[in-house]
Amino acid sequence: MFQNRSYKLELLDKDHIPKEDLATNLRELHFINTYLGGHAVTLKGLKSFKLEKNKKYTLADIGCGGGNTLLYLAKWAKR
Repeated sequence: MFQNRSYKLELLDKDHIPKEDLATNLRELHFINTYLGGHAVTLKGLKSFKLEKNKKYTLADIGCGGGNTLLYLAKWAKR
């Protein structure tokens, strides 16, 4: 299905993004992560590290879009 990798810049990687396009793209990312499983995939990968309870960890999300994945993970970690 994904035999060929695209090296084109994504919208958020471009230098000058019209505000309307940026807002639309961030809404789309939020929808994908929230309703189509983006957060679930990230959380599954994070759980595979066998993290210790009550230990502090630092997580960096490079290219985090609107930051909603980090917010999701922070809420998960507090539980």
